[in-house]
Amino acid sequence: MFTILISILALMALLNIGGLLVMKIRLAKRAPSTSVKFAWWASGSDEVSDSYKRIYPGSYLPLFIQLTFLLLLLMVVGVLIAVLWK
Repeated sequence: MFTILISILALMALLNIGGLLVMKIRLAKRAPSTSVKFAWWASGSDEVSDSYKRIYPGSYLPLFIQLTFLLLLLMVVGVLIAVLWK
Protein backbone atom coordinates (compact mmCIF):
# COMPACT_ATOMS: atom_id res chain seq x y z
CA MET A 1 0.00 0.00 0.00
CA PHE A 2 2.81 2.38 0.94
CA THR A 3 4.67 1.60 -2.29
CA ILE A 4 1.60 2.40 -4.38
CA LEU A 5 1.09 5.70 -2.56
CA ILE A 6 4.72 6.72 -3.00
CA SER A 7 4.49 5.79 -6.69
CA ILE A 8 1.40 7.96 -7.11
CA LEU A 9 3.12 10.86 -5.34
CA ALA A 10 6.20 10.49 -7.55
CA LEU A 11 4.05 10.36 -10.70
CA MET A 12 2.16 13.49 -9.67
CA ALA A 13 5.43 15.30 -8.95
CA LEU A 14 6.78 14.31 -12.37
CA LEU A 15 3.60 15.53 -14.06
CA ASN A 16 3.89 18.84 -12.22
CA ILE A 17 7.55 19.25 -13.23
CA GLY A 18 6.75 18.25 -16.82
CA GLY A 19 3.95 20.77 -17.09
CA LEU A 20 6.19 23.52 -15.74
CA LEU A 21 8.89 22.58 -18.26
CA VAL A 22 6.36 22.73 -21.10
CA MET A 23 5.29 26.20 -20.04
CA LYS A 24 8.91 27.40 -19.75
CA ILE A 25 9.78 26.01 -23.19
CA ARG A 26 6.77 27.64 -24.84
CA LEU A 27 7.51 30.98 -23.17
CA ALA A 28 11.19 30.78 -24.13
CA LYS A 29 10.26 30.14 -27.77
CA ARG A 30 8.16 33.32 -27.85
CA ALA A 31 10.86 35.46 -26.24
CA PRO A 32 12.38 38.09 -28.54
CA SER A 33 16.04 37.74 -27.51
CA THR A 34 18.31 35.00 -26.24
CA SER A 35 18.89 36.72 -22.89
CA VAL A 36 15.14 36.70 -22.23
CA LYS A 37 14.96 33.05 -23.32
CA PHE A 38 17.48 32.04 -20.69
CA ALA A 39 15.75 34.16 -18.05
CA TRP A 40 12.69 31.88 -18.15
CA TRP A 41 14.74 28.96 -16.88
CA ALA A 42 15.60 30.88 -13.70
CA SER A 43 12.03 32.09 -13.11
CA GLY A 44 9.82 30.64 -10.41
CA SER A 45 6.67 28.68 -11.13
CA ASP A 46 4.32 31.49 -10.08
CA GLU A 47 5.94 33.98 -12.44
CA VAL A 48 5.93 31.47 -15.29
CA SER A 49 2.31 30.57 -14.62
CA ASP A 50 1.17 34.21 -14.59
CA SER A 51 3.03 35.02 -17.80
CA TYR A 52 1.70 31.87 -19.45
CA LYS A 53 -1.87 32.82 -18.52
CA ARG A 54 -1.39 36.25 -20.12
CA ILE A 55 0.09 34.90 -23.35
CA TYR A 56 -2.17 31.82 -23.65
CA PRO A 57 -5.45 32.86 -22.00
CA GLY A 58 -7.42 29.74 -22.98
CA SER A 59 -4.91 27.22 -21.65
CA TYR A 60 -5.67 25.01 -18.66
CA LEU A 61 -2.03 24.08 -18.05
CA PRO A 62 -1.38 26.63 -15.23
CA LEU A 63 -4.57 25.56 -13.47
CA PHE A 64 -3.59 21.89 -13.88
CA ILE A 65 -0.18 22.54 -12.32
CA GLN A 66 -1.69 24.43 -9.38
CA LEU A 67 -4.25 21.69 -8.76
CA THR A 68 -1.68 18.88 -8.94
CA PHE A 69 0.58 20.74 -6.53
CA LEU A 70 -2.26 21.24 -4.04
CA LEU A 71 -3.34 17.62 -4.40
CA LEU A 72 0.24 16.52 -3.89
CA LEU A 73 0.46 18.57 -0.70
CA LEU A 74 -2.84 17.15 0.59
CA MET A 75 -1.67 13.61 -0.07
CA VAL A 76 1.64 14.21 1.71
CA VAL A 77 -0.18 15.67 4.72
CA GLY A 78 -2.52 12.68 4.69
CA VAL A 79 0.38 10.23 4.64
CA LEU A 80 2.12 12.15 7.41
CA ILE A 81 -1.00 12.09 9.57
CA ALA A 82 -1.52 8.38 8.89
CA VAL A 83 2.08 7.58 9.85
CA LEU A 84 1.95 9.71 13.00
CA TRP A 85 -1.45 8.30 13.97
CA LYS A 86 -0.05 4.78 14.36
